[in-house]
Amino acid sequence: MLARIVLAGLVVVSGLASLGCSESYKSGDKIVCISDASIWGDDDFAVDNVWPGLVLEIEAVNGKRLWVNNGKPGWLYQEHV
Repeated sequence: MLARIVLAGLVVVSGLASLGCSESYKSGDKIVCISDASIWGDDDFAVDNVWPGLVLEIEAVNGKRLWVNNGKPGWLYQEHV
């Protein structure tokens, strides 16, 4: 029974997460990561990692990339939010 409730919750959350893809993010917004991903430096090398549930603050926006800092600053693609 508990597994069904958890599964139903995940379905709802993932559906809401897909709606967030069209959001317009701005500096200062708080975001929640929805998947494991890398944070990329300006030189296109991974500098850090994020995981589902991690809350970060956006420092800058460049197209589909969000500048965040989880100890090491870099770009996170919106598809992971």
